[in-house]
Amino acid sequence: MATDTNVNEVSGLPQISTLRLSPAERALGRMTKLSVSRDPDGPAQSDLAGDIFHSLYQADPRRADQTPPERGVNKTVLDWARSMQSWESTRANTVANLPVAATTAGLMWEMLSQEEALKEALKKQEEADEKARQAAAAEAAAQGFEAAGMTDEADRAAAQAEALREEAGQIADQAAAAIDDAQGDAMTNAAVASAVRKAGQAGKRLAKEMAGWGFGPGSDVRTDPKAALEFARRNSAKVRQIALLAGRLRGIALQSRRERVTHGPITAEAGLTRDLMHVFPSELALLRPDVPPALRAQKVAQFAEGGLVGWRLRGNAEKRGPFVAAVDVSGSMIGHREIIAKAIALGVAQAAKAEGRSYVLFTFGADNDPVSVVESAQGWQQHVEWAEHSRGGGTSFNRALDETMSRLARLGKHCKGADALFISDGEAVVAQDVAAKWRRFKQLTSTRLLYVPVARGYGSIEALADQVIPVAELDPKAGEGLARDVAGWMR
Repeated sequence: MATDTNVNEVSGLPQISTLRLSPAERALGRMTKLSVSRDPDGPAQSDLAGDIFHSLYQADPRRADQTPPERGVNKTVLDWARSMQSWESTRANTVANLPVAATTAGLMWEMLSQEEALKEALKKQEEADEKARQAAAAEAAAQGFEAAGMTDEADRAAAQAEALREEAGQIADQAAAAIDDAQGDAMTNAAVASAVRKAGQAGKRLAKEMAGWGFGPGSDVRTDPKAALEFARRNSAKVRQIALLAGRLRGIALQSRRERVTHGPITAEAGLTRDLMHVFPSELALLRPDVPPALRAQKVAQFAEGGLVGWRLRGNAEKRGPFVAAVDVSGSMIGHREIIAKAIALGVAQAAKAEGRSYVLFTFGADNDPVSVVESAQGWQQHVEWAEHSRGGGTSFNRALDETMSRLARLGKHCKGADALFISDGEAVVAQDVAAKWRRFKQLTSTRLLYVPVARGYGSIEALADQVIPVAELDPKAGEGLARDVAGWMR
């Protein structure tokens, strides 16, 4: 969900809803804003956006017992959208996920409210709503006149209110007839189906981007309106590209790790485990958002109490230490090389974290350039800042090696057996004193160095590396293979 200075906002709280909303759900809607490209034509259209949002976000949205005539079109449109085949697959990504639900709802509302046949029905509904508001004002005036003893004025205001109510009802009937006609039109049905499907696809893309940052269930970005809005503000095109690719590369790296041959005697048996990496897929499937709430709650309780059924590992295996990745952000890396390099570093780092390894990611340029650093214990804001950071200028492997040693030295004994990844397209010399310092550090800590030269390599850093994986050009296809190779090398 990219930020845009021309984007308008619609409240996630419908004033007159076709749903039954609890006080907590109303408070959430009040704090949630849907980004749209145009303002609603009136309160009724705004309420439709809010109803769509709550229908997508709530695990079990409940319909109101009665719907006012001036919201009849909203109810029909919402029921119509919910009847589409792709509705439930769309909700699989939106339930309990504020950024995805808000993005999906805003886009769905825009497409539905701009469909020609629906526009006429919505316009009539807006007219009926305006007449109903005028009638309510006249009724309030009549009560005021009555209390003041102004009988004639009270009678006139009451008569006006009655006439306006009747007129509102007639227009609401016209709106209902228009939406009924629209439902019988094949082209309009196709447009509604397309709106649900396309909005769902946009939500799915955003869910994948969020997964690239590790925003799983329980993340504040998924449930806290303030965090969700902040994420939306920071989610630039560059950040989205890095996150989307990182999520894919994380999956590739994890699969590569699963397929590795583990060092040491390891056997496995079925049993209860809290390690989600080892839970059987059939058990994990029952934690999905589209599973009935009661069944999902039961599985969550089982996980909290003793774990879910999966493989339990026995024996002792050699376990590597933290993972460090250094990404060159010199001038020649800026652009798609930088995006893919950062995505590889982030994706592999998250795969390492899934196995209990901490990580440090940093960017480097010339000797005096500041570095941007993020660690596994830090939050998503720091990760986004790291992704956004670009520098330009030269390349210094001296700076990169010094930064690696400095960061690992702070971990003390926990830095043993670290793996360091360098990705660069620069040509730079490693000073003899820095090279000697690195060799001593490596001997003390058993840290291994993997160097990935993009388009070219350079002898002095290659001589220090335990492994060199050259790539002619760093593109998404090369990135997938590189993520697999890096994860396999880290075993």
